[in-house]
Amino acid sequence: RGRDFIAESSDWWFMSLPREPETTHAEAMRFVEESIADMTRRAARFGRKVRFGLNPFMALGADADSALKDAVDAIFAYEPDPGERGVERVRQIERRMLPATKAGLIGKASDVRAQVRRFGDMGVELLLLKFVPDLANVRRLGAEVLMAG
Repeated sequence: RGRDFIAESSDWWFMSLPREPETTHAEAMRFVEESIADMTRRAARFGRKVRFGLNPFMALGADADSALKDAVDAIFAYEPDPGERGVERVRQIERRMLPATKAGLIGKASDVRAQVRRFGDMGVELLLLKFVPDLANVRRLGAEVLMAG
């Protein structure tokens, strides 16, 4: 019922990514493609077109693992009590971030740019990015991803 409501009444749909921790990037991309196709069909039944947005996490590094580790480290830099960085606290932050990381916008800048283009090809018109909001990171994302593409 919710998707039919969106198809009939909404101009935009911000899709969510699968929340299961074992979901792979490939499975998440199939999920996005299938969701777009499903919503396009539903909207067409109402004589409408829905536009698509996504809210992924973006982080740069030598590879996806190091980018995620650096992002978690940067998040801890803002913790009021740095002594609270136990294994469970790290896992809690990673679990909270995990669904948004399945979008493939983590790793080398060239890979992230390619994934942004892939989303555009799939019909995603708006990426409302999650990232570590410090000035150096904003400048890096801007220079290496947004302005370099």
